[in-house]
Amino acid sequence: MTPEQIIFILSSMLPGIYLAAQKNFIYTMDKRYNRFLIRAIFTIPGLSILILVVSILIIAIISDDILDVSKLSYFDSIIPIILSIILIYIFRKYIIADDEPEILSREEKNYELFIYIPNAQIRYSNTRYEIINKKRTATELMIKRQTTDLSIEWNPALLEDGLIMTIHGEIVVNENTLNVLEQNGINGYATRPVKIFKSSGFQIQYLTDKKYYQIVCKHIMPQLSSPTVIKIKKLPLKIWVENNKYYYKSDVMGEIFDLNQTFEHFGDDFYISQRFWVISKKMKELLVKQFNQTEDDFIPIILIDDEKNEKQV
Repeated sequence: MTPEQIIFILSSMLPGIYLAAQKNFIYTMDKRYNRFLIRAIFTIPGLSILILVVSILIIAIISDDILDVSKLSYFDSIIPIILSIILIYIFRKYIIADDEPEILSREEKNYELFIYIPNAQIRYSNTRYEIINKKRTATELMIKRQTTDLSIEWNPALLEDGLIMTIHGEIVVNENTLNVLEQNGINGYATRPVKIFKSSGFQIQYLTDKKYYQIVCKHIMPQLSSPTVIKIKKLPLKIWVENNKYYYKSDVMGEIFDLNQTFEHFGDDFYISQRFWVISKKMKELLVKQFNQTEDDFIPIILIDDEKNEKQV
């Protein structure tokens, strides 16, 4: 292998290596986007292949001939370096979060409310939505309203009991799970039927052997309180809470349910925006004990009094 070939290949790996070293990027992919395609591409092999293919096309266009990899020049080997530098700049400027998520200490704290953010398990939907804020500003996310019953493609996760999250933030449960919620007196929700389908080519077959339900939230929380810092980044527009520190005034506990949703929408216009689920301590304990969910699926909410002091509960 010639030095030119070595440089050509190794330089294409630079963006993937850079992203792999960024803890913020991993956090962004896991908790903010959670998209299978992007998570597959934004890896060392995925980005290397992308850069190599683009480099070969550029060289072929410049030379007006099919590239012979065995006869690479030093000029040819510089092209993936330039592309790698451009990609790293784009990632750092527009994609990777500016702030590193802070893991809030759970020791010696008796939190009463939690943001519920499990990884989405259902990714393919045949559900229709309508945009309800077509005349929005540059810093407002696109807000969609569900106009049909939830229709999702079959996924093995549906065989398990528990709350199953879609990429749009909807919660799907089977009959067993719904019975558990009812038996434990969980409140703040209604249900609507969910259609499950399997697709083969252009044909869709709906399954009717088991019943599934969408959990529909009945209570929207008031706006998050200061000192919550809501971060906004443009191009593409993304909105999230800095360091995962969510604050509410302590008087919200007087009107809280086991299942609630934030007033604010989070996410990005490139793919999806959604309200986050706010759950009670009772609901959180049920999910952990009954359905074996881990602590990573919950972010504790800090309650404050009128003087913005953290409430000791």
